[in-house]
Amino acid sequence: MFIDSIRSDDWPHIVAIQAQVYTEFEPERLCVLQQKWQLSPETCFVVRNELGQALAYLLSHPWQGDSPPHLDQTLSTELVKGDCLYLHDLAVSPTLKGQGAGKALFAALLNAADEFSKMQLIAVQNASSYWQKHQFIRLKSAPTCYGSGAQLMERVLNH
Repeated sequence: MFIDSIRSDDWPHIVAIQAQVYTEFEPERLCVLQQKWQLSPETCFVVRNELGQALAYLLSHPWQGDSPPHLDQTLSTELVKGDCLYLHDLAVSPTLKGQGAGKALFAALLNAADEFSKMQLIAVQNASSYWQKHQFIRLKSAPTCYGSGAQLMERVLNH
């Protein structure tokens, strides 16, 4: 298992992982996922197995403002870089569950986040306690498109 940048041929695997992991809301369209990657490829990663297959992924991009993007929302390609890195999605295939893939992806993101002072995310499917262990605090409820109980969370980055 190793961390790598996302490649064009990873998308069928990423879409399959998304469908396996997210059960409380409709998965996002491929074009929306790819746009996040295109906005900030240096802050998007996969975990590969020894055969090179993507088994987990992380998508993030710069963000500004107090309201997170809605699920399945395309963003402006002229997104102005703010001081916030928005962790849009971290998903791990059930075959890797409990093997540290999520933690490794998050560590890679922290290493790539030098120019940002904070990070935000939406904790979905009761994941807010997981993110609290990674120093995120709850800010407010998330838009309903993220499912019931989803929370907007933030972490200050100390470099």
